Amino acid sequence: MPIHYLDDRYFELGGVAFEYGFAVDLEPSEPTTPFVWKHRYQLDCYEELLAGRRGANVVELGIHRGGSAILLDRLLEPRRLVAFDLAQEPAPALAHYVAAHGRAETIAAHYGVDQGDKARLGTLCDEAFGAEPIDLVIDDASHQYGPTVASFEVLFPRMRPGALYVVEDWDWAHMFSAGFAAVLGDPNHPEHATLLARMKTRMTTMGVSKPSVLELGRFAMEATLLAAGTRDIVREVRVRHNWIVIERGAGKLPPGPLTIADFAVDRFHALTPREGLQEARFE
Repeated sequence: MPIHYLDDRYFELGGVAFEYGFAVDLEPSEPTTPFVWKHRYQLDCYEELLAGRRGANVVELGIHRGGSAILLDRLLEPRRLVAFDLAQEPAPALAHYVAAHGRAETIAAHYGVDQGDKARLGTLCDEAFGAEPIDLVIDDASHQYGPTVASFEVLFPRMRPGALYVVEDWDWAHMFSAGFAAVLGDPNHPEHATLLARMKTRMTTMGVSKPSVLELGRFAMEATLLAAGTRDIVREVRVRHNWIVIERGAGKLPPGPLTIADFAVDRFHALTPREGLQEARFE
C-alpha cells in the first residue's frame, strides 16, 4: 500500500495517520502520535527500496520516538520486527501502537541496549529469530563509526542472500563540517568567536594541531572495499547522501566472528589509518 501524503506535515499509511518532518526542534503534536523524523524524499526512498519485501525479519537500530518502527510495520507487515535503542525509556508512540493494533507478537522493542554491545545484540537477535535469517537491518542509531561497525559485524552474518543492510545519515559529519566552515569563515557571523574558541579548546584537550575525524564516511568506503574484496558475500553497495545500502550476497562467511577489517582490505592504501583518529560526535 502506498504512502498517502496529506500535506507537508501529515501522511497516512495502512489506516494509520503519521506526522513527519526534519526540523531540529520539530516534535509530534501528541506523545502517542506516530512521528517520523525524515524528509519526504527519504520516505519516498524507503517506499521504493522496500517494495516487494513484505513478511521480512527486520532489525531496527535506533527507535527514537518510535515512528520509524511503526512505518516499517505498515510498509512491510513483517514476520518479526526487533528494535533497539540506547535510551532507557520506551517510546510512547510505539508502545501505544503495539497495544492498539495487537502487534505485540510481531514487534519487540528493547531499550537500554548499546548497539556496540556485540554480545547482547547477538543474544537478543538469536532469541527473536532463532535460526531464521534477517532480511533487513536499518541502522539509524549512534551515527558513529565504532558502534556502527560493531553492529554490522554482528548482524550481517545473520542475513539471508538478497537481504539489505541500511546505514542512515552516514554524511552527518560532512554536513556539520560545512556549517562550521561557513561560520568560521565569516568573522562577522554572531557565532564565529564562540565556535572558534570551542574548537581550539577541544583540539587542545585532544592534543592535536588540527581536527581529525573518524566518521561514517570511512564505513561507506569500507563497504565499497567489501564489495571489491568479497564479491559473493557483498552483492552490491549503494551510497546516497542519506544512506548506505549493502546487499548481502549468496557467499558463505567462514565460521567465527566477522571482522570488517579482515574483508575490507585496503590493498592500495586509499583510507587514512585508524590510529590517531577521533570519533565524530554531535556535542
